[in-house]
Amino acid sequence: MTQLDDDKQLKDKLLSKNEKTVELLIEKYHKLLWVIVENTLRGIGRAEDIEECVSDVFVRIWGKPESFDPERGTMKTYLSVMAKSIALNRYKSLTKRYESESNNSVENENTDDLLDLICREERNEELLDAIHSLKDPYPEIFIRRYIFGEKTSVVASRLGMDTKDIENRIYRGKNKLKSILNHFVERGTAI
Repeated sequence: MTQLDDDKQLKDKLLSKNEKTVELLIEKYHKLLWVIVENTLRGIGRAEDIEECVSDVFVRIWGKPESFDPERGTMKTYLSVMAKSIALNRYKSLTKRYESESNNSVENENTDDLLDLICREERNEELLDAIHSLKDPYPEIFIRRYIFGEKTSVVASRLGMDTKDIENRIYRGKNKLKSILNHFVERGTAI
């Protein structure tokens, strides 16, 4: 059985609201997601913030399993990107909160923070969709480089490719993403 088949089965079980499936996902990916979130929130987030972000990942996949497309990437990659996105939003929210507390203007900024957070979430989902719409190996290259923060040489080594080829694919992939994202804007689904 291939990874694609495994992921398709996971999605089917999530769609049928099989609670054992989300427990399996938690058991299998909790530590990985914790590391991703912890690295993103380093220096600003507490353990409670990290746990909340990781929990949000599992709540989202449970609440909206149809958003995962096994044809576009693995469950591991999908959850990792979601964790990074949630953590980045939390990081921005925490830094704004600390700034607003020091400025004693908490009341108005909380509403702005919430609106900014909602807008950023929508943009992150559109960006993730755009990344996953690229053909292999582009999604994995972008996720490893920009979500996991791996150096180009490390990405090349993991994928068995030449570093220069990875750099070229990143350049071409960015151009493709720009075109895809411009299409979103033209359609009015704005980023």
